[in-house]
Amino acid sequence: MRYTLIILSLLLSFATEVSAQRVRIGERIPDIEVQSEYGPKLEYIENDYTCLVFINSHSAPCIEALKHINSDILYDTDIVLVTKEKPENHSEIVKRLGTDQYTIAYDVEGKTYRSFGVNYVPFSVIYSTKRKRVESFGSVEYLCNGSYCE
Repeated sequence: MRYTLIILSLLLSFATEVSAQRVRIGERIPDIEVQSEYGPKLEYIENDYTCLVFINSHSAPCIEALKHINSDILYDTDIVLVTKEKPENHSEIVKRLGTDQYTIAYDVEGKTYRSFGVNYVPFSVIYSTKRKRVESFGSVEYLCNGSYCE
């Protein structure tokens, strides 16, 4: 009985882990469908890399993480904030975030969130803009000075 419980718990943890992560380093990025100045699929980005930061402007951890992103380590990267909030609330969102230095992409229907398997925010994905391949993903902390946000 004990072994059955151990095996069952391992299977459940593996199944949960797989469903929570839909991106893998080196694989093609999932579909993007947003409203932004870079087009609905972010096709007009010209830098070598794109960093998607999935956020919510009502989330204190998202707001705090954005304050500490080190744009110097992302010198050839466009940072795009992806939110499920409505574009007509743009000025309120920018005010809550405390910055207008990043492009905001609106994923009102949540299609991009689902295709990337985003279950928590803030969450980031860096991909090669031309090749459309995932380079890195995970917590926003690694986008800050050193390894972690201060």
